[in-house]
Amino acid sequence: MLRDPRRVTVVLTADHGMSPMPEVHSGRFANEGASRVDAGAVLAALDTALRARGVPPAAWNFEAGVWFVLDRAPFTRAGVSVDSVARALASRMLTITNVARSDLFADLAKADTTRDQLARRWLHMFATGGEAILATSLKPYSLWWTTPNAGHGMPYDDDAHVPLIFWGQGVRPGRYTQPVRTVDIAPTLARLLGVTPTERLDGRVLSPVLRAGASARRR
Repeated sequence: MLRDPRRVTVVLTADHGMSPMPEVHSGRFANEGASRVDAGAVLAALDTALRARGVPPAAWNFEAGVWFVLDRAPFTRAGVSVDSVARALASRMLTITNVARSDLFADLAKADTTRDQLARRWLHMFATGGEAILATSLKPYSLWWTTPNAGHGMPYDDDAHVPLIFWGQGVRPGRYTQPVRTVDIAPTLARLLGVTPTERLDGRVLSPVLRAGASARRR
């Protein structure tokens, strides 16, 4: 081994989970009525309208429910308001079966994120003022037609909740079911390593997973 295992700590998690496929109804999930959601016709109509105004398809993109404006210059030259296009697209998206909501990021930024779970999670994925303009959320367990198997999913618990594994010296063996956040990793590792963070951290120390006296200033 290149390292003494007593001086190695491993933390493993994932960037997203996975909902069951809409085609699979095993009885374990409440996904009856879920489907593949096809926005192709809406996006084709948008493309036709924008081309007619001189905005090329390379200026924008739609991926995993998010409408991105990659280049605002063509919109500006054509006298086309990005905000107006986004609001019109949101209205059209809401006519599609199994679309739950469609929001501009500018509007999500004004939401009460302590109560609006979808707004909070979308805003954690994309910064306002960037290329991401519009987020369209599907109803639970539905997937976009462009997702062949597992994708980044929707900002629901099934897609957002993932395992978090700690392994190494100072870690208390066991399975812990209480919810934690990825921001809890840094303060927990700091406690394990016996170092004091130089700035305020958002997370908390996951004390139950650490052995008593686990803090160690190993050299």
